[in-house]
Amino acid sequence: MHRLPVIAAALLLSALPAKGMSDPAFGLWLTEDERAIIEISACSDRACGRIVWMDQPRHEDGSPKIDQNNPDQALQNRTICGIPLVGDFKREQPGIWTGGFVYNPKDGQKYEAKITSVDNDHLEMRGFVLVPAFGQSQTWTRVDDIRGGC
Repeated sequence: MHRLPVIAAALLLSALPAKGMSDPAFGLWLTEDERAIIEISACSDRACGRIVWMDQPRHEDGSPKIDQNNPDQALQNRTICGIPLVGDFKREQPGIWTGGFVYNPKDGQKYEAKITSVDNDHLEMRGFVLVPAFGQSQTWTRVDDIRGGC
């Protein structure tokens, strides 16, 4: 009878990603438009990701592209390359993460999102408003390096 709480706790903890734990969704992902690489990894018991490469991180005058559309004025001067793009995802099962957000620097908005590992080399990122039916998906492709980084 006393073993039931211990077993329940062990099962609950086994569903959480441990620091350094591998998951099919973790790694380097080239966005569908091939304009950025996002690194998704464990952030404590959640998944998060940041931009680690952009095809055009600078304007024609050489100045870095900044997060000028962010509603938080304190963040409007940060460079887009390197910003957190996805975060706060909770693991449902290996390769499926829900309850998180995807940030769009083009409009400065965060959207609810779901990550689904389609196979070892493809990831579906679905951003939406309220429910997944009112959203848009992109298929991201796994890559091996960050092409020189930011």
